[in-house]
Amino acid sequence: MEDLSRMLRVADQMASGYAHLRDEYALRARVLDVLILGISSWLLAMTFAEPAFGKRFAPFGISHEAWIGVLAVGTFVLALIQSRVDWKAKSDSYQRSLQNISEIVLEVRELLASKTAPEAHDMKRVAQKYYTILRFIDPIPENRFLELKRRHRIKVEISRLLDDHPSLHIGLIRLRLWWRDNVRRSK
Repeated sequence: MEDLSRMLRVADQMASGYAHLRDEYALRARVLDVLILGISSWLLAMTFAEPAFGKRFAPFGISHEAWIGVLAVGTFVLALIQSRVDWKAKSDSYQRSLQNISEIVLEVRELLASKTAPEAHDMKRVAQKYYTILRFIDPIPENRFLELKRRHRIKVEISRLLDDHPSLHIGLIRLRLWWRDNVRRSK
C-alpha cells in the first residue's frame, strides 16, 4: 500500500507539472501565432493605404516604406523563431504525457479507494504500467522540477483549504500561504 501511495503522489505531481508545461507552451505558441498574424494583417492593410495615411502610423518619423520593410523583416524573424522553437509540438507532447500519467493516477486512486485490500496481481499490473509509461513520456526538465513541484504543492494545499472553506478567495489563500512559508518561518 505504501508503494501505491508513493506512486500516486509522484504521478499526481507529474500530472500537475505536465499540465502546467502544456499550458505554458500552448500560450507561447498562441502569442507567437497572434503576433505573426497581426503584423502580417497590418502589413497587408498598409500596402493598400495611401502613403500619407501610413505615415501617421510609422513611429519615430520613419518613412512609410521603411516601416513596412521593418515589419516585414520582423514577421519573417518571428516565423523563423516559430519554426525553430515549435512550441505547439512541445505543448502537444506534454499533453500526451499528461494523458498517460493521468491514467496511472486514476488506476492507483481506484486501487487505494477500494474497500478491500488490492490484490497482488493488480498492484503488480499497475506498477508495470507505471514504469512502462515513465520510460516513454517526456521527462520533466530538470531546471523546472522544483518550480513545478512547488506549484503542485501549493495547488494541493489550496484544494484542501477550499474543501473546508469553498468561498475563500484563491488569491488571498496564495498570499496567506506565502506569508506563512516565507515571513513567519523566518522569524
